[in-house]
Amino acid sequence: MGALARPGDALLAGRIYAWLCVLPLLKRRLSLAKLVRLMWLRPRGAARDRVRERRTIRAVARLSRASRGNCLERSLVLYRYLARANADPRLVVGMARPDEYLGHVWVTVDGRPLLETAETLASYTELVGFGRDGAQVTVDSRADSAQERYRPTDGQSDGSSTTSTGEQLTSGS
Repeated sequence: MGALARPGDALLAGRIYAWLCVLPLLKRRLSLAKLVRLMWLRPRGAARDRVRERRTIRAVARLSRASRGNCLERSLVLYRYLARANADPRLVVGMARPDEYLGHVWVTVDGRPLLETAETLASYTELVGFGRDGAQVTVDSRADSAQERYRPTDGQSDGSSTTSTGEQLTSGS
């Protein structure tokens, strides 16, 4: 199935790309908390739409790579459209070490990171998370690093990441 298999996919891709173009400016003007609240979209319908989730993850992966978007921009857009699919995403901000200024942002659904591998997240400690409606959520401090929290599944030891439904995405997706 191609990236734009349905007419709605083209509209979604256009919206994603527009946000990827605007976010570099907005992130310099708004606090992170305001930006996250702005990016939250009210879920459409009462049921989770796993088909829309998969399409969103694939589109964000492709378009953020093409636009050279950074992790914050990619994660904010992913958070936005997964919220619309009623996936209940969580936006997570982490730091590599307390004495370094190397940060990273990623999205989780059902406790699993999306478009990331456990190896990528191994050196990061979660500092803050945002959930439904852009509200700040408590970070579980029992795990010292993201590696302890996001152990790879059996089929994920090859450096690929997965969608929230377990479908594998490789770095070439």
